[in-house]
Amino acid sequence: MKACIKNISVNLSLLFLSVFLFCFSNPNLLVKTGFALAGYFIYFPLLVLIRKNGFLKSILYGGLFGSFSYMFYAYWLSKYHFITLILVCILYFILCGILFFFLKLSVILFKENEVLIQLTQLLVIASFEYLKTKGFLGFSYGVSAYTQWKFLPFIQGASIGGVFALNLLVIYPSVWLSSSFFMPVRKNMKALSLWTFLFLVNIIFGIVTIKKSEKYTASSKSVKILAVQNNESPWKNGIEEHKKNVSNLMKITDQAINTCENIDFVVWPETAVAPSVIYNFYSMKDMQRLQLVLNLLNYINDKSQIFVIGNAHEELSEEGKKIFNNSLVFEPGDNVIPPEPGMYTKIHLVPLSESFPYKKILPHIYNLLLKGNTHFWEKGQDYRVFTRRGLSFSTPICFEDTFGDDCRRFVKNGARCFINLSNDSWSESLVCQNQHLAMSVFRSAENRVPAVRSTSSGQTCIINSCGRVVECAEAFCESFAVGDIPVFGKDFKPSLYTKFGDYAGIIESLFAAGLLIIRGIICIISKKNRGGHGRKK
Repeated sequence: MKACIKNISVNLSLLFLSVFLFCFSNPNLLVKTGFALAGYFIYFPLLVLIRKNGFLKSILYGGLFGSFSYMFYAYWLSKYHFITLILVCILYFILCGILFFFLKLSVILFKENEVLIQLTQLLVIASFEYLKTKGFLGFSYGVSAYTQWKFLPFIQGASIGGVFALNLLVIYPSVWLSSSFFMPVRKNMKALSLWTFLFLVNIIFGIVTIKKSEKYTASSKSVKILAVQNNESPWKNGIEEHKKNVSNLMKITDQAINTCENIDFVVWPETAVAPSVIYNFYSMKDMQRLQLVLNLLNYINDKSQIFVIGNAHEELSEEGKKIFNNSLVFEPGDNVIPPEPGMYTKIHLVPLSESFPYKKILPHIYNLLLKGNTHFWEKGQDYRVFTRRGLSFSTPICFEDTFGDDCRRFVKNGARCFINLSNDSWSESLVCQNQHLAMSVFRSAENRVPAVRSTSSGQTCIINSCGRVVECAEAFCESFAVGDIPVFGKDFKPSLYTKFGDYAGIIESLFAAGLLIIRGIICIISKKNRGGHGRKK
């Protein structure tokens, strides 16, 4: 009995050590930007735990790791709706249970070859972190390489293979250490030497890339962009609240323009203007909303800057009114009155809070989400690129800049700058906002283009083409960030990642599946042959 209790205690200690490393390496309550070094050891205790236990226990502990790690890492989801956090914990109980099944299977199939166990476990974990970002429930939060977002020379390698190529370098130390418990360290040094060599090559590449990028940027023309942060609550609604918000945005914008000279662009956050600008202008059904829209358009038309604003765009169709999460691009004297702005509609909607395609299959969950102030949007289709004053840019909205493959499509279409409009204020959490920012910087490093982020409460900032945050407004206050954004010419060369996307994640998944399937077939054939020989005797 005592031995059993001791064994459970050891297992739980290993489990919660990994939970701690996972949370501590990412932005968290203790270290707001995360402790990057811990990211290299997240899976080490878990892989030791798997070696100690059988299949069923490994799967159970895997599920518990998934639930507890995301409960503490993404605790801020409860601010949106407690059911959202519960659903995420359930989802990761299932996903991590499946992950641990394959990790344990790797140990069993390759039990006589420790090197192949290492390789397979590395690829299985990397594949899991890639595949979990795909599909309707795809969630990029928690990918290991994002823990390195402040390590600038390291993240430059993302321009070659994206975040999922760098994942191999971050995950491997955990795999190596766990394997060292079961084979002589001397025999394990060759693999570590290879990792060290690749790690150093990546750092050297990063240092050279940063120098080249800074030189190229210095020789380019530039435009000055103002990103406004209004610090408004997304939960307050009604026409009076909308008027107050727009008036406040105008006030902050005027303060910034009077403080900083030669501003070319002004950016307001996601759905900063709640009433649909175009619908209310042309329908004239609601005079208060029409007056708000007219005041806004007159304000913009009196300025000299390009305005990029977030708006809840509405359209009437035979099916009824459709609502879209849009960015609108206005240029005074060109497309303001009557309003004919350039428009982008958010394509990658947030599961459960902005989109839920299973209304008929799961009506109870759908209705529960609606009661939680959920806003379901129509999905956009076009990866739009705008060109104004020489700058070609795209406007990924909020959650979209957490997905590398989505953002690189904008650059492939001709964008040379990301202007991200976000609203994370509902979370009331700097941790949440830094976790989002940690992913945003990778989009610049992957594609070699700068980014501007205008958010409702943080992190409003300017990011250069290497992923360095060069200017950032203080969170949870009315503020703004201003920065010079280079206008890249025809000599701009898209990165390897921009051209080919997440090929690293695809290759990792194919190799992991290939190794397990081939080895599984060999084991089955070998077992049959041994059985056949036994009958002959």
